[in-house]
Amino acid sequence: MEGILLTFIGFAQHADNSPNSNSRDVLRDAVWMTGMTELSEKMLFKIGISVGKGNKHELDEETLKKADIHSLKTLFTGYNSFADKVSMRANSIFNAVAFYIAFCCGR
Repeated sequence: MEGILLTFIGFAQHADNSPNSNSRDVLRDAVWMTGMTELSEKMLFKIGISVGKGNKHELDEETLKKADIHSLKTLFTGYNSFADKVSMRANSIFNAVAFYIAFCCGR
């Protein structure tokens, strides 16, 4: 785990020093994901998901159990749903970091 963390820190440092790297894409995707969560905040709250300290998601299990199925499906299923959009951006971040690791480590 320490090696993965050090590699990610290396990516972050590389991102700061390389205007031509895909680091701006990672930052853009992360900012976009934060904005999308803010836009969906009311709907997420309806099903028991909120954003707490440090931008960490919190789950109210009782509210989730009482949530209507339509709200859950709207957020989490299908093309262009909240989950679909966030998943695409998370995958983009993953690919950028994987590319950096391959480039950095020669794999």
